[in-house]
Amino acid sequence: YDGNPFYPTPAALPKLCRQHGVKFFGISAKYIDAVRKAVERDPELLSQLNMDQVKTIASTGSPLVPENFDFLYSHWPHICVSSISGGTDIVSTFMLGNLDGVVRRGQIQCRGLGMAVEVWDDSGRPVQPGVTGELVCMYRAAYFSSDFGPNVWYHGDFCALYSEGGLAVFGRSDATLNPGGVRIGTADIYKVVEHMSE
Repeated sequence: YDGNPFYPTPAALPKLCRQHGVKFFGISAKYIDAVRKAVERDPELLSQLNMDQVKTIASTGSPLVPENFDFLYSHWPHICVSSISGGTDIVSTFMLGNLDGVVRRGQIQCRGLGMAVEVWDDSGRPVQPGVTGELVCMYRAAYFSSDFGPNVWYHGDFCALYSEGGLAVFGRSDATLNPGGVRIGTADIYKVVEHMSE
């Protein structure tokens, strides 16, 4: 679908979900953010967003910010929020939700089954839990090449892996500025820009 997901109203996609009995609703993090902001501007819109039959929302495309976890769970606590992150070039997900696991605000629940995902520093060494670094995935030799060496898929995401198994993606590392050793990614820039008046 290439059109405006808010046409003819911001309730258009939830209405389709209800009409067709959708249980698993895959949507972009940006859409969830836009719905939250639309509800903040017009609280009566919430009554049109009937998501009672939806069991899981899979969020992808960009990091789902903690405020959007709060928004979803404050209005639809029965829904499992399952953020996912992967890549078209690998035709898979590196990290995804797990219906048996705990959903933590701002985190993706676990690594994908069979995905040897790690977070490394710029020297190619794994970082400690909770420390941010580059998302990499170990694999057998193939046609891929990487700055981190053979058998390492470097995806270009800036993320952290937590001791309980959750992960957080903060933005693209290949769009990250590094003035004076302080990393500033697109997620940091968007967070400031979105709070500015137009």
